[in-house]
Amino acid sequence: MKDLENTVFDESVDGYTPVVPGVYPAHVVDLTTKDSRNDGTKFANDSVVFNITFSLADECKKLKVKKMAKNGSEWSEVLDADGNTIDVPGDYLVGKKFNSKGVWLTPSPAPGDGWKNRAYKEMFENLGAQFKEVDGKVKLGFVEKEDIIGMPCLVTLGEEEYVASDGTTKYSTKAFNCHVWNDGARLSEAEVGEDLPF
Repeated sequence: MKDLENTVFDESVDGYTPVVPGVYPAHVVDLTTKDSRNDGTKFANDSVVFNITFSLADECKKLKVKKMAKNGSEWSEVLDADGNTIDVPGDYLVGKKFNSKGVWLTPSPAPGDGWKNRAYKEMFENLGAQFKEVDGKVKLGFVEKEDIIGMPCLVTLGEEEYVASDGTTKYSTKAFNCHVWNDGARLSEAEVGEDLPF
């Protein structure tokens, strides 16, 4: 092998910086729905799964994130000479996209099964969807893309474990929840980058 005199790789300096699980400012950039399995079989009770795509906001530049390095197959915090963790600016986070875990809607739930729609109600209310109130009860509606696209929120990112088609265990970063971002502003059609009816 030919020696490259001035070429070194230091994982703690040059390695990929992962997205550390935590809460980040973001905007909704896509919404898709699915009402059946891959084989075409409808989900039970006419349920529909909603998948939301979030893009991390410019405000991530103001964040400080722990520097991580790969140690074999595991990630660990990078420490300075005194044993303190090293923080890096969150610039690298801006624009990264993450999908939510599926949010399920069960239309016309059986008596006693209304609880199945709690996550749906809370997720979309946190994204600015305004459901009507009828006789002191929240009347859910079928949220559409234009209802939430560009909306600001604070997303909770974490790792989801899954088994790939080859049987190996893999991990994916997902948005597990979202909260109201009081100071966030909705993105315009141009900022989202889609031709949408606002």
